[in-house]
Amino acid sequence: MEVLLFMCVTGIVALAYFLVFLPKRRQSQQRNILNSLEIVKSLKELLILIQQHRGLTTGFLHGDAQLERSIGNKRASIYEKWKALDAASNELESDMLYTSIKSHWERLATGWQRQTVANNIDQHSRLITNLLYLIENQAENYGPMLRLGRDSGLDVIWKELLETIEAIGQTRAIGMGVVSAGESSVIERIQLKFLVDKVKHRVAALESSFTKKTSLMGNKKWASLFLNDVQLHVEQLLSFVESMLLNNDLKSVTSETFFDLASSAITPLDKLFVEAEEKIKDHLKISPMLN
Repeated sequence: MEVLLFMCVTGIVALAYFLVFLPKRRQSQQRNILNSLEIVKSLKELLILIQQHRGLTTGFLHGDAQLERSIGNKRASIYEKWKALDAASNELESDMLYTSIKSHWERLATGWQRQTVANNIDQHSRLITNLLYLIENQAENYGPMLRLGRDSGLDVIWKELLETIEAIGQTRAIGMGVVSAGESSVIERIQLKFLVDKVKHRVAALESSFTKKTSLMGNKKWASLFLNDVQLHVEQLLSFVESMLLNNDLKSVTSETFFDLASSAITPLDKLFVEAEEKIKDHLKISPMLN
């Protein structure tokens, strides 16, 4: 009798677990993952804004005073993004890397005009490197989200894709200095040649990651449209750099024209990031318990 009673109680507990506790646990995991995805998306948007600020301020320091209004507008957008991030997540405020990056930005936002061109780029780039670390940490510090990213085969967007965007952003920053000055130095030409190769390598590696990496989602043909657009705009940017910037053929080039050209190579990568996050959300709806 006692054995039968024990079996009945055990069965009831097991049934309650599967009917009540398991669904609640899954819902909690889903909420945490969706929240993490939104934070990562916002940090990515902040990253792109700061990259733009780097390019614009570099152009200004090289002599293009007409960029001042654009710099002010960009700075305002960055501050709005900080406010949104602070409001969206209490956890970020306790993250030492986040607070360090924010403090670094506040110093840079008010002091960049007192920097040399090289130091301005270096300070922005250091801040951006730490922001890349923060994004990767945020995407992978919650076990179920880390496994979901790997299972979907889309964890590539948190590292490889953003590193590709940064390589293009660095090219834009150096190029903005060259265009604004109307000539390139030997050091800048060396930097640009290095970045041309770096961008080509990053784009090729990204395409390989999307086309060859297996996942529970199967092939990722949906990414081809974005990747084709990336390739097209990157080729246009690099051709411009090689034919004009490296040859000091800058008479008909404006800072705004080059900034827009470089930014157009980043736009499809940004769209690919957003679409990949949506695919992760779709995969989350049908995935089993992540444990």
